[in-house]
Amino acid sequence: MSNMLSKFIPDDLMEQILLAADVESVIRCRRVARRFHKLIEHSTRLRYKVELALDNLEDEFPSKYTIAERLEMLRSRRRAWNTVQFKDKRFVIRERNANFHTRLTPSCITGYDARVDPRDPPGVISISRVQDGQVEDSWKVSTADVVIGQLESFCLYNKHELLVLLEHRDDDWIVHFRCWKTDSAHSRAFHPHFLAGSGVLGPLSSGGLGIHVRMRVVEEYAVVDWDALDDRRRLVIYNWHTGETVVNIFSSSPFDFMLVSQRYLLLVYDTLDGPFSLSVIDLHDANEQRAPEIALQKLQDSAEARPSTLFSSLGSMITLVVGYVDPLQIMEEEEEFTLFLPQPVLMDCLDKAQNGPRSFSWDEWGPDNTRLIRTLTSSRMDFFTPLGQRAISWGSPLNPDDGRLTATGNIMELHLYDFASLAVRKHRTDLELGRAEGGVELSECWTYGPSVVFKSQVLASMLPALIRHVNWRLDNGRDITEFRSIQLSDGGFLVDYELETRFEDHLLTF
Repeated sequence: MSNMLSKFIPDDLMEQILLAADVESVIRCRRVARRFHKLIEHSTRLRYKVELALDNLEDEFPSKYTIAERLEMLRSRRRAWNTVQFKDKRFVIRERNANFHTRLTPSCITGYDARVDPRDPPGVISISRVQDGQVEDSWKVSTADVVIGQLESFCLYNKHELLVLLEHRDDDWIVHFRCWKTDSAHSRAFHPHFLAGSGVLGPLSSGGLGIHVRMRVVEEYAVVDWDALDDRRRLVIYNWHTGETVVNIFSSSPFDFMLVSQRYLLLVYDTLDGPFSLSVIDLHDANEQRAPEIALQKLQDSAEARPSTLFSSLGSMITLVVGYVDPLQIMEEEEEFTLFLPQPVLMDCLDKAQNGPRSFSWDEWGPDNTRLIRTLTSSRMDFFTPLGQRAISWGSPLNPDDGRLTATGNIMELHLYDFASLAVRKHRTDLELGRAEGGVELSECWTYGPSVVFKSQVLASMLPALIRHVNWRLDNGRDITEFRSIQLSDGGFLVDYELETRFEDHLLTF
């Protein structure tokens, strides 16, 4: 009956109906009759609607472009990502500062930049606001009674124009909160400074491995992390609004952490005699009850190979990189695993722990809710796009002859991942249909190849599939001392790297 009625609907009216419908309805109509299939194929507006949905994007192109131009721009953008070939490339050169340098760059080269500039008088930090690589505003902030020689670290939090200074004075670690716009103690801080610890990790011998101190601010929490590089580590989280120390952890075995939200702290730690475990700590109730514990899959059988861990996240997706180096095989490359973990899975475990068990085995929660990728090179994980639609891991490439890590030079190994609605496109049948019928289950992530091979027609989740990996040459013509970071966005990406005499940013856009 519906097919008979549709014969009496003119094409232009049918196009208007489909434009107002959801994408799934458009795809179903495409399969119902040859007429609808032909109508959709010849309608630029309908094809653009479907293409946007497949990439899980909103129509954010400027209104001056026609629908046909936007469709071509969307496809050009997709081709650029797939080939790592971009239209516009430019370099932004930044002087190397002998003392300190920190950046807040949420997308490409737009954000805040802070540094101790040798041209400034002692006790001054320069802060700049950068838009598309151009300085639009700047401030000079006094370190007050903090001596630059005792300044261990500093960071920015642009939401409240907050500059946080970490001072190491004698044996004390003192955190100072200043407003960079008023050049004074921050008005929202409970105290203008607080004592984060004394000694912290105990005395370090002159022949020891040293100590790394990292600091950042997330909403009302100031996080200070001391790592002695010999598995001793201490973590202090301080509520700079109320003056309360909510977390104070010391460990002599490897662990890593991330703030999942303003309320929950996620810890991963080595149990030494078994697999890794995750603990989710409620910062609002940290001292009242034991945190739920979630066991991870056992990744490495060797007792000699000890792990290192690294978290990263965007939105509702968390990645945990676990690397193993066997101390008896120093020249061998690191064996590494990346676990993709949707945040709602952790929240489900927390809900179950309210009135039930407070520990969960891997088999109870992990196999159906995560994706595990095994690699043989040290890499770092970041996310593409605000929607978390793409991800990338990157590091130094392997020598094709012996499989070992090469010198950094100017070559970076990229592992490109697409998430479900993007990965759907890689299946030939679904590509012909325009979208997966009933969805597509993602392949085993360690199956490499030019395209993903899907096992079935069931879409399990928004977990990623490995699409391909490439050795990418940064065409700056000079050897790079170190790749520092990649800043990612819908419009392109920025590579931040270090040369012998300066820092450079390589911006690639469509």
